[in-house]
Amino acid sequence: MVFGDRVFVRRPFFSPSAYRVEKLREVLNLTVFKNALWLASPEFYVQLEKKDFNYELLGRREKFTALKFFNRMSFRSVPFGAFAGFYLAPWAKSGVRKAVVGQSARLLMLPSVERRMEIKATASFDDHTILALNPTLYGITSGWRYIRFVTEKNAKLSFFAYQLQYDEVDARLLEHLSATPLSTADLVAFLEELTGCTAEEGRMHLWELLTEQVLLSKDTLSLLEEDECQDSFCVDYREEAPLLADLFSREGRFNGRSFYAGLEIKDINRGIEEHWQQEISEAIGVLAKLSGSRTIVPLEKFRDGFVQKFGERRVPLLEALDPDLGLAYDGLLEMDVHELLNGLDFERNGQSADPLEWTPAHRLLMKLWMQNANRNATEPVEISAHDLSDFQTPATAMPPSISVMCTPADTQLILNSAGGAGANALTGRFSVFGKVFRDYCQVITKQESIANPDIVFAEILQVSHRKIDNINRRCLLYENVIPLNHFPPEGSLLPRDLELFVKAGEIILLHRPTGRRIIPRLSTAFNYRHNDMPLFRFLCDLQYQSVLGSLDFDPERLFPGLDFYPRITYGKVVLSLGRWHLRREEVDHLLLEPLSIGRLHLFCRERHMPVRIAAGRGDQQLVFDLSNDSEALFFLESLRDPVIPVITEFIEGPARVQGAGGDFSCQFVIALFNPDRVYLPVPPPDAGQQGIRDFPPGSEWIYIKVYTTTRSAETVLLNILLPWVEQNRRRIEQWFFVRYFDPESHLRVRFRANAADVKDLQFGLQELLTGDPASGIVQKAYYDTYQRELERYSEALIGTVENVFCEGSEMICRFLSRGPDQNEIDAELWPVLHCYHMISTFFGRNHEQLIGLCQWAAGSFFAEHGGGKKLKKTMDDRFRELRPRLTEQLRHGRSEVNGADGFWKALKSLAHISMALGSRKRQKLIADMVHMQVNRIFPSGQRRYEAFIWHCLLKISVTAAKNGTLTGDGFIAGY
Repeated sequence: MVFGDRVFVRRPFFSPSAYRVEKLREVLNLTVFKNALWLASPEFYVQLEKKDFNYELLGRREKFTALKFFNRMSFRSVPFGAFAGFYLAPWAKSGVRKAVVGQSARLLMLPSVERRMEIKATASFDDHTILALNPTLYGITSGWRYIRFVTEKNAKLSFFAYQLQYDEVDARLLEHLSATPLSTADLVAFLEELTGCTAEEGRMHLWELLTEQVLLSKDTLSLLEEDECQDSFCVDYREEAPLLADLFSREGRFNGRSFYAGLEIKDINRGIEEHWQQEISEAIGVLAKLSGSRTIVPLEKFRDGFVQKFGERRVPLLEALDPDLGLAYDGLLEMDVHELLNGLDFERNGQSADPLEWTPAHRLLMKLWMQNANRNATEPVEISAHDLSDFQTPATAMPPSISVMCTPADTQLILNSAGGAGANALTGRFSVFGKVFRDYCQVITKQESIANPDIVFAEILQVSHRKIDNINRRCLLYENVIPLNHFPPEGSLLPRDLELFVKAGEIILLHRPTGRRIIPRLSTAFNYRHNDMPLFRFLCDLQYQSVLGSLDFDPERLFPGLDFYPRITYGKVVLSLGRWHLRREEVDHLLLEPLSIGRLHLFCRERHMPVRIAAGRGDQQLVFDLSNDSEALFFLESLRDPVIPVITEFIEGPARVQGAGGDFSCQFVIALFNPDRVYLPVPPPDAGQQGIRDFPPGSEWIYIKVYTTTRSAETVLLNILLPWVEQNRRRIEQWFFVRYFDPESHLRVRFRANAADVKDLQFGLQELLTGDPASGIVQKAYYDTYQRELERYSEALIGTVENVFCEGSEMICRFLSRGPDQNEIDAELWPVLHCYHMISTFFGRNHEQLIGLCQWAAGSFFAEHGGGKKLKKTMDDRFRELRPRLTEQLRHGRSEVNGADGFWKALKSLAHISMALGSRKRQKLIADMVHMQVNRIFPSGQRRYEAFIWHCLLKISVTAAKNGTLTGDGFIAGY
């Protein structure tokens, strides 16, 4: 990793050396403190203003709250309004101390997101309003789907999938608007010409689509700031500056929450000493070994489900994440139940706990920390290079850029955090506070692109929260963006133009018009897991795929639930500070009245807590010197808060950065770049996949979707479509069907015919489905383009696969309509027996390959449905109930329908020509064939049937391998 030439520095406004509890009286009268308070908590500011900021007039809770703000302004380096500032600086030469002549600060105030949304809500809707399609809008058979939001009382945005029913006028309008945003006047003129409506009627229709969020207005909130924000306010931040409350509040229109403020510290150019680069580089290597390659569980489950459902197909992004057409991200929909599954307990996906993994990092800490008799229980744990000699460096690549956040303290360097999908995750939000910061962030994006040519990095634009979204704002750092619920700016890659496919275990996001691979980026510190929109969560998770995105080392994650975690170091670098968790009974004991400093000191000795501590959670920490009675009482008061704080040791020393007004506790954000290529461009299609893929209506393949209820589907299939096929046998070369939900139940039927017969067959089919008796049960029917799955099956196999589909459809129709002469077939067991004979056709008596296939398929389905102990037990119990009949059928019974010869011949042909495939590809092919047959047998909930059928097949195969008796050759002998 290569270090950037500058570092981003964060520091509190006050010097910690000047902090005293007793100084609150004078601090209350400082203009800089009042202004910071007005920006952070205007309500509390007004409360103190009424008492003229007179310390003697304040109540106990008011003094306590004011003291917390003073503490924050002295110790906490996290930029928040005017309590802490930031600047850029070069690396400092070791041992060289630059004298600071003076210091100034600039406070830049932008309208807050909340204020901007209030302003946008009052924007007029007129002929000049620019409109665009909702970027999440995509077509389905019955119309369109899209994501819209509502604002909750807590200002959070909640997201829902909505459907717009098909309308010819809307279809033409949306198509007209799909290329580029247009003005209301242009769209009204288009509607007038298209429909003959009046201008007012056209405008009302557009307004309805806008309020339903089918359309978005350019007047809605933008998270992207222009280079020079027109409505910003800048002030020199010093004691002589005017009170912000006097400038704004008197008008009655603004308070501190109306602004998003950033405090730039000027005239300081000293950064962290460059000798720390060596220690940081070594620490990153250590963290990579200790952290290992972590998986993103929702992303991994989605990938596996995608492969199971789509194979190697390229699927539109919005369709892939549709819970009906594709897969629900990080969730599972309920399905129907059939008698074959009686008694089986399918857990909802995600309910079962992830198994605890015992890693080399666990073993190392156990050895050095918990089992080391030579160290005191509370002294630091020191990791050496020798301790890590047996650790392997992860094969996973480092991201194109990462951030390291650290704090020098005495002779040590505290590593606060490390990693991220990109370095701008910590600094991107500061790009709105001036050109110098924007240029710094754009250097990072440029370095990422240089190292990864042919890759498009694209910023995710998603409005999530009316208040928290201030930290989601940034300038345009990448050339391209992916807008979600955001008006699409120039350079937008619209979700409807993106596709997904899986290659070599990686989910690839592709821009269909250019064929280039897309790597999404969220260049802010916003915690995207606070947003419940699946598309947004998926794209954010995708940032971390195949890279070591998280290098943070947390012993509490490895050994949760302990009261104490010691400091852990590597050389001069502190990887984790010592921390203490207080129990409720301990807090209650410390808060017994009257409050006792002696009791507190005794408690600290018993728990081996230092006198200098930080207390709080996350970055919401206060710093205390418990040797000072005033601060000790302040700490006890802080324990009255409902949330029990985590106590962390506070290390300080002469490593502070000197500035005008004292020494400052600075935190440094350091960008590092990976000079190697991390992402490969999209591979070209295989040479064998260049055959004809698309067969539109009118071509040799007729593809029709017949919508009907689940119950009526069988009637349509057996009593309407099948007789029509028999009547047209001479003209229909092949046909097959599958059951589908999008989310409406329907049959997807394909017919292959000579070109000369296609038009007549389509007319006859349409007449069949609109006449009696079909008209009473067929809700609608559409012709569509048949897209061959060449990525999944290859051009070499697709013809044979289609033949298996056709013969399989014929066989299932015979099974579903079997006559009294086939009563000896056990209909309940037939699906299991049929699938067992299918897989036996590929492997014969090769029990090892047969078991390998069943273990892989059964394991995948078991994991998909929760993988819980209860499900396994109920599956085992159900199989034991069925086993005697299964054994009898396999040995002596007739387990096939009449006229099945064609299917077995086609399947044996596929088994023969697929022998050249690799083991895993052949397994997937066989599983696909089983999947299609199960789909045709059962009217709904097919994946649950598959899960149990594969469970049975594994049991049968293992038994056959043991005694060689359940081979089930029987009826297929000779084919």
